[in-house]
Amino acid sequence: MKKLSFAILFVVCLTLLVFPKQTDLTVLSYWSPNDVWGQEFEKILEDYEKNSPNINTSHVYLPRDQLATRVLTQALTKSLPDIVFADNPYVPQWIQAEVFLDITDLVEKWDEWDDYYEGFQKAVTYDGRIYGLYFTTNNIALFYNKDIFDELGIKEAPKTWEELLITCEIIQKNKNKKNIYPIGFSAWNDEEAVWQFEPFLWSNGGSLLELDKPEAIEALELWTNLVKHQYAPRDVLNWSQNDVTHQFCNQNIAMLIVGPWQIPVIREAGINFEIAPIPIPSGASHAVVPMGGEVFGIASSIKKEKIETAWDFLTYLVSPEVMANFGLKGGRIPTRKSAEAIALSGEPLFKVFIDQAQYSVFRPLAGGYEKYPEISFITRTAIQQALTLSISPQEAFEEASVKIRNLFDSEEEYKQALLQAREAITFE
Repeated sequence: MKKLSFAILFVVCLTLLVFPKQTDLTVLSYWSPNDVWGQEFEKILEDYEKNSPNINTSHVYLPRDQLATRVLTQALTKSLPDIVFADNPYVPQWIQAEVFLDITDLVEKWDEWDDYYEGFQKAVTYDGRIYGLYFTTNNIALFYNKDIFDELGIKEAPKTWEELLITCEIIQKNKNKKNIYPIGFSAWNDEEAVWQFEPFLWSNGGSLLELDKPEAIEALELWTNLVKHQYAPRDVLNWSQNDVTHQFCNQNIAMLIVGPWQIPVIREAGINFEIAPIPIPSGASHAVVPMGGEVFGIASSIKKEKIETAWDFLTYLVSPEVMANFGLKGGRIPTRKSAEAIALSGEPLFKVFIDQAQYSVFRPLAGGYEKYPEISFITRTAIQQALTLSISPQEAFEEASVKIRNLFDSEEEYKQALLQAREAITFE
């Protein structure tokens, strides 16, 4: 019997050596397997498996419009995928809903944390604790049709608001017969409208929590003047960022505000274009732009024996080469300094966005944190009202400001959020 028991034990040990225990890792995203981002993401999972033969990964795809509801429900039932994915505005709410595992101790042992720009560190930090790693990012800049500029003798892109208006006037006077509008942007009833407005607001020192102040009203006046003088069509009220890019590709507009993900689309359309920073008010030193992109974290419900594997995957995912190459495929820029050279070698037009990224703002920090979705809704409603020219920018934003302040339970809570917002948009 002893010999038989020893033989069985020997076979078991040999089996474990030859066929080590497999670990299954489920990874969530809203990148569809049918689009470029989803396909590239699944290649990352395949490559990770090749380097980690004892790990099986599976991609859990949820459409963007289902993600928040499903994740919050799964957090309650402790049935989350092992690696959780969030569009960055969701991060505050999900930290408070205990979707993410606190990974502070793991990050403190990791010697690559300081390779992130400070803004991307702040975006995943709450009360001094870290809950995720930022993958790739984006922001928005000014694209312009180089052929139109050359034809009209416009030597460079406008750098200031004043130069923007002058450039628009030149294009309108010379291109009006061809129905070419000088500029287009997205102001439809969606977060995209606020995302596109924020660089003008923040670069002027304005805040989403102080829309009744001159700095905010002046930014909205710039946008309404673009529509009032027909430098931008009223259709911006209905245009998504994809729509406005389509208009640029069809040469119906000479300039547009959009992000790096549209570079391949515009290039494929055969447009001779260049990219410049967002125009800023006179006296400002740089544009302050919103921070796009997604965050990955370990689920709070993960089994303890999987945490080490999940952390290994996260650090692989955000490695400079993986991060930069994914961005090159999908028009996104790195969040880590060491990945920038790789990205720029593949796409020199990323430079404007990379330069602006060091002045990018995590939207919830500048907009009431977990209240940001409500504040964004109130803001975009006011933007739309002003762009219809039915009420003045001042009236629209004064009404919006009252609604935003009423979201807070106390004056003290509002003041704390306001201080946080001011700090978020201030760069030395």
